[in-house]
Amino acid sequence: MLRPSFKFDRSLLTDLGRWIYESLCEVMAPLAEEPVRPGCVAALELAGNLTNLQPHVHAIVTAGAFSLDGARFYPLPEHSLETLEQVVRVRVLEGMTSAA
Repeated sequence: MLRPSFKFDRSLLTDLGRWIYESLCEVMAPLAEEPVRPGCVAALELAGNLTNLQPHVHAIVTAGAFSLDGARFYPLPEHSLETLEQVVRVRVLEGMTSAA
């Protein structure tokens, strides 16, 4: 249902990457009492395996977050991926709703 929005409003593709990174930051923020930053390398993909429009992001993400000075690493607890998935879904849907 979201694909036509991405097809006709390409600015949403930039937003998609930002929404995912913001979700990572939100999930990892409680790992420490100091500000933290996750390590992330991401690539936006536009096509599925049938070369149809299927916007999605491939990402390599650290299993935790670093202090802002990089001196400390705070590991992500198990079962955090389910939380991340929910946060991403909500953020993307809210972002798409506000963009409409």
